[in-house]
Parts: sequence; C-alpha cells; structure tokens
Amino acid sequence: MARLQNVENVVKATALDADRLDTPRDSPDEALRPEGIRVTRSALRRLGELAAGLALAVPISLVVQAISTHLPLPEPSFAKLEVTLLVATVILAGLAAVVGRSGPEWTVWKTLATWTGLATLSTSILSIPLHGTRWYLGGLFGDNMFRIPYFTHMTASATPVDMSYKGLPSFYSVGWFWTGGRFAALTGLQGWAAYKYFAILTMAVVPVLAFSLWSMLVPRRTAVILATVTALAGAAPNTLAWEPYAWAVYALAPPVAVMLRRALRDPRIGDRTHRRWSLAAVGAFIGIAGDVYALIGGVLILLTVGYGITSLLPRRGEGPQTGIRSLPRKTVIARIALIGAVTAAVMLPIWANYLIKALADGMPPNPAQDFLPVTSAQFSLPMFEPTLEGAFFLLGTAWLVLTARRNQIAAALAALAAAAFAWHVLSVLAVLKNTTLLSYSASVVLYPTLYCAGALALVDAFGWARRNHAELVNRAHPLLAAGLAIAAAVSVVQTGENDISDWVRRAYTQPTPSGTAADGLTKDSPPMADLNQEIRAATGRAPQETIILNPPTALLAAYPYWSFQAPIPQYSNPLAHYDERNAEITRWAGAKTPSELLTELDASRFASPTVFLFSVRSDGWHSWIEVDNRLDSPEHTGHDVVFDPKAFDSPAFVKWVKGSTVILVRRG
Repeated sequence: MARLQNVENVVKATALDADRLDTPRDSPDEALRPEGIRVTRSALRRLGELAAGLALAVPISLVVQAISTHLPLPEPSFAKLEVTLLVATVILAGLAAVVGRSGPEWTVWKTLATWTGLATLSTSILSIPLHGTRWYLGGLFGDNMFRIPYFTHMTASATPVDMSYKGLPSFYSVGWFWTGGRFAALTGLQGWAAYKYFAILTMAVVPVLAFSLWSMLVPRRTAVILATVTALAGAAPNTLAWEPYAWAVYALAPPVAVMLRRALRDPRIGDRTHRRWSLAAVGAFIGIAGDVYALIGGVLILLTVGYGITSLLPRRGEGPQTGIRSLPRKTVIARIALIGAVTAAVMLPIWANYLIKALADGMPPNPAQDFLPVTSAQFSLPMFEPTLEGAFFLLGTAWLVLTARRNQIAAALAALAAAAFAWHVLSVLAVLKNTTLLSYSASVVLYPTLYCAGALALVDAFGWARRNHAELVNRAHPLLAAGLAIAAAVSVVQTGENDISDWVRRAYTQPTPSGTAADGLTKDSPPMADLNQEIRAATGRAPQETIILNPPTALLAAYPYWSFQAPIPQYSNPLAHYDERNAEITRWAGAKTPSELLTELDASRFASPTVFLFSVRSDGWHSWIEVDNRLDSPEHTGHDVVFDPKAFDSPAFVKWVKGSTVILVRRG
C-alpha cells in the first residue's frame, strides 16, 4: 500500500508540473516545449514518471498474461479473435474517454488509467491468441530458430555470450536478451518458457514509455493518442510484434527524433547545463538502441550526422516562428561530439569485447550482410498500400510534407523517415561491393513514424476546424466521432490478428521439450527432454559445457548447448569463420578410420564437438551444412555431408540410436 502511495505521489507531482509547463494547444508545434529536457525538479519528475510507468506496466502485463492462460477458449476456433476484439474495443473506448474528458487539469488518475489501458491493450492483443501455448508467435519457425536459443543461453549465463559458438563474444545485439535472461532467472522459468512472457511484456511497456516521452513534447491528451497509435502499430498488419526487441527501439524512435532535432538545432534550449543534459539523454537512447538492435542505432547515428551536416548549410525561410537559426559550426560539432561520446559510453561495455577480438582477427566480414530479400531490393512505401493503414500513412505523409517547414515535430519525423530511405540508398550502393546494410530492417521505422504523423495530422486538422469552423465542430456529436475513431482502431487490430494467424498456429503446433505441442497432436520424436538426459548422462557435463554437431533446433531452444556450426550463415558470428567450419566438417566426413577422425578432430583450429547427431541412411550417416550464396536468391542452400560409420567404431565413442537418428558422444 505504501509503495502504491509513493507511485501515486510521483505521478501526481508529474501531472501537476505538466499542467504548469503547458496548457492544451491545438497545434502539435505550439505544444512543443521550449524548455528542453531540463535538469530541474521538472526533469526529475519526468524521469520518475518513466520509472513509475514501467513499474506499473510490468505487473499489469504479467497479470493479464496469467489471466489469459486460464481463459476457457477452444482451440482451434475463432473465439480467441472474438474475445481479443471485445477487450480491445473496451480498452480503446476507455482511452478515448481519457482524451475526450473535459477539464483543465491532467490528474494522476488519468495518467494511471492511461498506463493501465496501454499495457492491457498491448498485452491482450498477443496473450489472448496465444493463451493455450507456451511458445511465442511462430514457435521455432524463422528467426526464432536463433532468438529462443540465444534467450536460453542468456538465461544460463549472466555474462554476454554468443548464440551458437562456445567461447566467442556476443555479436548479435545482446541488450534485450540479457535483460530477458535475468527475467527468466528471477522467475525461475526456463529460457524457452520465459521468452513468450518477456516478449509480450516488452510489447506492453513500449507504449507506456512512449506516452511519457511524448508527454515531454506535446499536451497529455495528444500524448495519449500518440501512445495509443504506437500500441496499435505493434499489432498492425505488418506484424511488428514478430521482433519485440527491435520494435521497442523502433516505437520510441519518433519522440527521440524530435528531442534530437531540438537538442542539435534549436537555440532556445535553456542554458548550457540544460542543453548538455538534453544532448546526453539523446545520446544515451542511441547507445541503448545500439545495444538492443544495432541497425536502428545505426539509422539514428545517420540521422544525427545528417542533422549536423544540414545545420552547417545556409537555410532559407527561417524566422522567429520556428526559433531555429543557423548555429556556429563549432557549436554543432560540439553538440554532435557530446551525443557521440555518450552513445559510445553506453555501447562500448556491450560491444568492446567483440570489437577487440574482431580487430585482432582482421575484422572478418559479417555473413548476415549477405542477405538480400526482395524487401531490401525495393523501397518500402507503405503509404501507397490500398488499405486503411495505407490511407492513414498517406495522410501522415501529406502532413509531414505540408507542415515540415513550420512545425518542429513534423520536421523531425520527416527527417527520421528520410534517414530510413537514406539507409536504403546506402544499402543499394553497398551491393556494388557485394554486401548490404539490411535496409529491410531499417525501413520498419517508417511504420511508427507514419502512425504518429497520421495521428498528429488529425490533431492538427481538428485544431484548425475548431478555430475556423467552430459552429460545425460544435454540431458534431462527440460520441459518434469517438465511435468512428474506435472502429478504425479496432479494424487495425482485427486485420493484425488475421495477419498473425499463421504464426499463432505455429506456436500451437510446436512441441515443448516434453515432446507434445499445445494442439495435442504434434509430437517430437524423441522428446528433447529425453535426449537432453541421455546426452548429459553420457557426457557427464552440463549443456553449457557441451558442443554438438548437427543439433536439433528444439534441443538448443530448450537447453543451453553449443553448436559447432550455426544453422545458417546469416545467423553466424563473423569470428566463427562459417566457411572454414564447413570445410572442417567436410574433412571429418572424409575420415575412414577412428584414428583418422580423432586426428582431424584434435587438429581443428576450432573447439571440436563432443556430441554428434546423424541421420541414418543406407549409404552412411548424414549431417547437413548450409552454404552462403552471397546475395544470390536463395541466400543460402544446403546439402548433406555423409560420414562413414566405421570412423566411429572405437571405444572413444559412445553410441545409441533413436529411431532414424544416431547419437555419438566422444569419451573424455
């Protein structure tokens, strides 16, 4: 009870402070705070709000998830969709009431209601469809082949490690996985089982944080709208929930882009101390972005550099209406340097180990950059899609184009979108050097950006109509207008739910380590739990001390075993030297006697496997390797590598057979 009172006091102080700093305005540009992110009682209260919102959103999401697991909904059926839409409609109506309720003051209860509504909405959209399975969207399909094993490794180790290779520093951004691993360890869940809870939890806290960030820039009611469309974007037809850790950074990039623009280019930001803290806050976010999802961190760095370059150029049409003017070159450079220093300070603890070893190894190329899907070959233009979402994006795009010259928020969002397109252009140029910059991922930032732009366009349009056509606005029935907005939002949720239906199905048909899936039909043979027990009994070692050749993905997802080779080149660590490992496996397959095989294993420059899994065929024991096709389509192809069973006919190996699979463990 005391803790709740403390949170209430923090929120109440923050809400009252917001009312003193600004009054509701019609234009998002007019609502932009001239004071910046200030190191004052106000700024500390805003930081307190971020912490309080997070502290409330986490238990709310976990409680909603727990309730969802006990819903008596049949599977398969459309009952999940029906209940999800009903819950979403009720929550959206509540948020609409918060926005539409009259009164000059923003109260503590409105903030609490907003946090609760946003967290419940984002959680329900995912937890109800997945109520009957322990897996997240997709099960172990697609990129979950590496995400869930990585999560499992980070549950077993508080020290950042690679997702596949023993002894190598982490290369894939570890921030979210490390935090999720600590969540799993705290709750006592296995990594694979905690992944779903933490992924949904991430989707729930993002709009809550977005609300607090936008509240620093626009009136509270506008911030509620922007946070709500952020939540809807996570459930939209583009299925951004598929990659929750990336979505966390994408969704918060728009308000941070506004702060970045002001920190670099607006001379109205308080005194020197205030400005430095503003720059440092932006740099910290970019650093966190690099730790959570390096690619969007790169886009934000590109945006920062772009701001610096354009700030050095003479600009026309500047005037007192924007408060922006050309700054001395040394001032711009100093501001960028401060952002860069803070960004580096936040990123280096995560990336230093990899960078040191990569430099010592000659900076080997990144196989992930050989991936060139069709979405990277073409521009992402969601504003021209013939859908409700596309129309909303087109509205937002038009607003950006028409108001960017006079509206700081529009200018910042337009610059963020431009940075995503610039990244795509740079990726096209990189293809000439037989690599890419994975532009398909960078383009995802367009979705939250255009959602926010569309919402701000409607806010601006309403303000214009109220100023110029007050009589017409007063005649409009507020309930009908709110109902139309809610119906449009529910339509987005409905379309998104239909879009993820196949991924939901995969989550229900993915067997757990016990061997049975949630649908009660799909089974693993052998169950991964049994295979784990047998391997541990034969090796006498814990999974995190064991390297396996050709392990099933389900085994790696459930237990922190290491793989001698990543499942595909694009998932491999550059320091692992994927092609050389393939050559090693091929050499081992050429061994005809146990002595030849043992000699080859001992001579390997890499830590050799102690456990081998093969498919038994008439011509020998088959393993599988993937080959990187370097920008070709498909990006990788695989083929069998056949081992001679006689090469394992030695007391040095323990052998047993499970169906069509033979398992061998090297003694010692």
